[in-house]
Amino acid sequence: QVAQLEFDCLRSLAQMELAGFRLDVERWQQYGQWVKQQLLHYQDRLQHRFRDWPQQQEKPLNLNSTQQLQLALSFLGIEVDSTAKDKLEPLSEQPVIADLLKYKHWKSQDSKYVDKIRQAVHPKTGRIHAQYFQLGADTGRLSCRKPPLQQIPRQPQVRSCFVAAAGHKLVSADYSQIELRVTAQISQDQKMIQAYQQGEDLHQLTASLLTETAMDQVSSDQRQAAKAVNFGLFFGMGAEGLRNYARNTFQVEMSLSQAQQFKQRFFDSYLGFNAYYQKMERTKVKRLTTLSGRIRHFTQGYASLTKALNTPVQGTAADIIKRALVDLAAQLAPTKAQIVACIHDEIILEVEEEQAETAKQILEQVMVAAGEHYLPEVPVVIEATIADNWAGK
Repeated sequence: QVAQLEFDCLRSLAQMELAGFRLDVERWQQYGQWVKQQLLHYQDRLQHRFRDWPQQQEKPLNLNSTQQLQLALSFLGIEVDSTAKDKLEPLSEQPVIADLLKYKHWKSQDSKYVDKIRQAVHPKTGRIHAQYFQLGADTGRLSCRKPPLQQIPRQPQVRSCFVAAAGHKLVSADYSQIELRVTAQISQDQKMIQAYQQGEDLHQLTASLLTETAMDQVSSDQRQAAKAVNFGLFFGMGAEGLRNYARNTFQVEMSLSQAQQFKQRFFDSYLGFNAYYQKMERTKVKRLTTLSGRIRHFTQGYASLTKALNTPVQGTAADIIKRALVDLAAQLAPTKAQIVACIHDEIILEVEEEQAETAKQILEQVMVAAGEHYLPEVPVVIEATIADNWAGK
């Protein structure tokens, strides 16, 4: 079944690569200039912070030199054995480290996207024809290169550069909380399943359980913290990891004791997931499967807890999106809509304006049906929009 799914998906992916995704080059160049301004801003801030470092008197600090950065940070009383992002993030409450992480972020944006996206525009079609790899990840998830469209930042000023052709619209749809829904199905946690069946927001429910607040009284800050807890604990983080993840990914501050308390309350609340988690933690797993039967073998040693928890979930989400891609090709034929991108749990179409609403309805129906095929107990929800550019959702 999995092999057949992959074979059937090939045609949709080939058509998607050939169709390409249109880029407003002028708007993209404006974004590129803004990225370079941000990079210069944080470069200047860091040079100012290190102004008293003795070697700074001779020549400016090379912010891309690990050795120089370690020496300069040591001068400020911060000892690090690496300047890699994951080593710096636990120290991000210190202003100089926060600035250094920002500098690294904008440096990465500049090198990964600014010029490479513009250079990827085909000279004849004016579109980006990225390369998709069906088995790009060990979980079965798609990956994308030349350029990496799946890693494009979510900011509106970035995504608004990806546009529909004249007289056309972009129709985009993504799965709401699909990995959480898959987790509920796989772990058979009845509280999660019931919440989804009743149309509740799982992040809001988790916030209510963690803070002992009524569902309708949960604040946006509490929900944001719960989001970090859900994604962090579903994939095996400890309290320290959760604290750093919450700060760096969701801009949520929590103490170590709070993180430990949240973790305990989370597992006390979701007993079905707790039992599943304990089983995966104590079992030495060499073979993992998704809900479609997709197999991941571990020939060298055993799966880590993180991989044991993540693979069936991410792999099933991949099965769902691939099934949707397969079914869409035939269903969309009357509208002449084209699939122009697949970004993790999101599918983007380009279609003539008068057919946009019809294409949107087909996209929603196909994506829901693909999800329901693998998630019989958990309702699948799609969020779809029609817009002139990718930021219009």
